[in-house]
Amino acid sequence: MCKINGVYLIKNNVTKRIRIGSATDIDKRFSHYKSQLANGLGNKNMVEDVVNYGLDSFEFIVLEECAIEDLFKTEQKYMNLYSDCFDKDYGYNSNMVRKREKYIRNLDKAKEYKEKRSKIIYGIRCISKSC
Repeated sequence: MCKINGVYLIKNNVTKRIRIGSATDIDKRFSHYKSQLANGLGNKNMVEDVVNYGLDSFEFIVLEECAIEDLFKTEQKYMNLYSDCFDKDYGYNSNMVRKREKYIRNLDKAKEYKEKRSKIIYGIRCISKSC
């Protein structure tokens, strides 16, 4: 199964509320949303609608596949297209996209970042006797 990079829409078919987002693995993001919502976690309004109408009332839609470097631009396009759906009565997005550019790490940079964060969180662990 291939990862799908792109922009997605989550829609409640009862309330007609929507959420727009982007991900480097949309299927994984959908699974995460479903798991979180089923356990009463995540976006407060979405959780409320799951309680009232069930998880089956939600539809998970891939709007557009795109290259990773085009995620922000493509997401912004759909945020603009659906901008009338983002007030508190119609949308799950709490705000429009704030960043001008999304920073997506490549594999090497992700590993480097993870190691750096581990050192900060857990302290530097030295194996040699000279530390």
